[in-house]
Amino acid sequence: MFLGRSDGGTGELTTASGLETPIDLWQVGVLMGRNTEYSVPKFLPGHFAIGSDGGSELLVIEVSQADGPVYLVPACDLDVSARWAVAACFSEIIEKLATHT
Repeated sequence: MFLGRSDGGTGELTTASGLETPIDLWQVGVLMGRNTEYSVPKFLPGHFAIGSDGGSELLVIEVSQADGPVYLVPACDLDVSARWAVAACFSEIIEKLATHT
């Protein structure tokens, strides 16, 4: 399990569209606070923020599905229509970060 080996982390990944983007996975101790701070439950119900691109976009998981897809979404526009897929599931994010060269 990822959290058993790491408490957050950073790296870069290549999305399906070929875009390289930095990823900052937040530490477990800040997850709830950051989700509250960004009002994720209010504006993106069924999603949970787990990190960011180190800038203006949040990395969110669709938790309304088991092992749901992972998206980037602008922090200033938390809307389902503004998100874009970066991975089919969280384990794919970890795999992409581990194999990124």
